[in-house]
Amino acid sequence: MRRRHPIVKVAALILGDTLCIALAYVLAGLAVAFAAGDSPFAALPRHEHALYVGFFLVAWYATASHQRLYARRRSDGLLPQLFAVAKAAVAAFMLSVFVLVLVNEGHIARYLVFLFGALSIILLVFFRLAARLSLWGLHLRGMDRYNVLLVGANDATIHVIESIQAHEQFGYHITGLLDDSPERAKVIGQYGVPYLGKLDTLESALLDHVVDGVYICLPVRSFYGTVLSVTHLCEGIGVPVRLVADRLPLGAAVNYMWRLEDVPLMTLSEGHALQARSLTRRAFDWIVSTLLLLILAPVYLAIFLLIKADSHGPAFVREPRKGWRGREFSLLTFRCTQHRPGNAPMIGQQALTRVGRHLRRYNLDQLPQLLNVWNGEIGITGPVHAALVSKRVAAEARARRDAGVRFAE
Repeated sequence: MRRRHPIVKVAALILGDTLCIALAYVLAGLAVAFAAGDSPFAALPRHEHALYVGFFLVAWYATASHQRLYARRRSDGLLPQLFAVAKAAVAAFMLSVFVLVLVNEGHIARYLVFLFGALSIILLVFFRLAARLSLWGLHLRGMDRYNVLLVGANDATIHVIESIQAHEQFGYHITGLLDDSPERAKVIGQYGVPYLGKLDTLESALLDHVVDGVYICLPVRSFYGTVLSVTHLCEGIGVPVRLVADRLPLGAAVNYMWRLEDVPLMTLSEGHALQARSLTRRAFDWIVSTLLLLILAPVYLAIFLLIKADSHGPAFVREPRKGWRGREFSLLTFRCTQHRPGNAPMIGQQALTRVGRHLRRYNLDQLPQLLNVWNGEIGITGPVHAALVSKRVAAEARARRDAGVRFAE
């Protein structure tokens, strides 16, 4: 079923955020009144209090919009989402305090302001966490799907299919595949993706099937005219188009798009400006990861106890990774598989524990990576770390790849 009302989801998020902030103010007021021995009615809103809460709400909506917290980003992991919420809440708190100082509202106690800010951050993080997990639960039940039509059959197509099928909680569903070579499409068929015909049948495929987005997996250099015609056709029908550009490693460099008149330009490196932005990002990573670790401490403890009660072995797993400029570190995750003496690896669904199966489904096994962020080994918004593999394993992987089916571009 096609998604019809995304504005309802945005309105629900705005309402939930507003209720969290209002509840934070009520709880802060009750706590201050209780500490001072006053009546609970002393916690009722006063003019200067309502003005400050209004400042905070405006600042929150602005920072949340800047962090794209009201945009629909299905493929966001749990940690980046929580990081963005905490970052927006901290920025909103700092902005509201700054405005409060400017208007010289000195009648508000400092402990009320800081308690309100802390409670707002905690409630907003937990609300967004609950909302994201609930949404993933709906996706796993087959609701609110995003139907994708793939164009082109090659290695990039296989990578997209495997990524979608490995993350069912994101709610993506592959409607079918279009390619001019039925032979290449047969190999893709082993992943359960139906072949809908050649590229010239795109218009009928869009009309006969529910398609929310078209993913083009063709190399632009060889199929520029095809990519252009597919884009124009989808634009006329109103279906968004995305180009899978995994052959161009832009993620290895800092990049952004800007325009000189009507000429689009992409900057891949900024030289000295990169250092300043790295320091700023590191400061935000440390502050926000510290806050998230404090807020999520009960969640960590609960998962730790569940893992210990469910199976024998350590609760945490250390995996060797390469981070910034090739530096090696140990990536922390919650253990999801049965433990074997000698750290012998176990793979497959049969190796998952009962608790680990649920942790893996909702990406909760990645929560300990906040410790890596706090330690400066990775950044939540930074480049993806790479797994450490030996030369022998890499050579075997290349041999298996070369011996398998290779698609011509």
